[in-house]
Amino acid sequence: MMSPEALDEIWERAEAAWFDDDYATAIGLYQRLEAAGQSRAMLRLGEMYREGWGVAADGRRARDYFTQVIAAGNAEGFRALAELYRYGAPDIEKDWVAAQEWYEKAAVSDPWAFMEIGELYARGGPGLVKNYATARDWYARASNVDGRECFNIAVLYREGGPGLERNYGRAKEWLEKAVGPDPNISSFVLMMIGDLYRKGGPGLPRDLAQAEAYEQRAREYFPQWPG
Repeated sequence: MMSPEALDEIWERAEAAWFDDDYATAIGLYQRLEAAGQSRAMLRLGEMYREGWGVAADGRRARDYFTQVIAAGNAEGFRALAELYRYGAPDIEKDWVAAQEWYEKAAVSDPWAFMEIGELYARGGPGLVKNYATARDWYARASNVDGRECFNIAVLYREGGPGLERNYGRAKEWLEKAVGPDPNISSFVLMMIGDLYRKGGPGLPRDLAQAEAYEQRAREYFPQWPG
């Protein structure tokens, strides 16, 4: 059995080789770590087989590795399997229903996975019907993680689509929630609200005074916006 210090030293060498695109060296080191039961190494090996980095791309081998990662108690394997089915790989067809199922398992420890499920429904793909209302509900479960999910919901309401009618009023409400500490994001969001008021639409009457007020707030965050 290798000591923790020895494992760390091999991991550092493997990662250095990985980032230098020296996959032949990396795979040998990761295989040593795999033999020592290191789930991080199994994850890396799965990624290498999924992408064909230093080995022939093989989706089934990647799936086997990701399954081992989960069996070893590493929840990162759930996201890895979700992405394998989301994007596909040799011998693994895209299957967004399976991708959703694995993202849901990932979400127990990774709330960002809710966002990924929302994106699946916002786009629609193999086996999964596009549905803006369902996308909204999944985004909402991630809305306490990052303001971008509030922004994504706002875009769904602004555009309207399958299962969700266009509603500028609701779009504005969600955009307001996306205003936060990042000045670049906040200024962009406030400009979007201003644009909603300039156009007017379902649930939000046209109001040029409000449009100008929000645009002025945006310039307070980011003075470079054109006046």
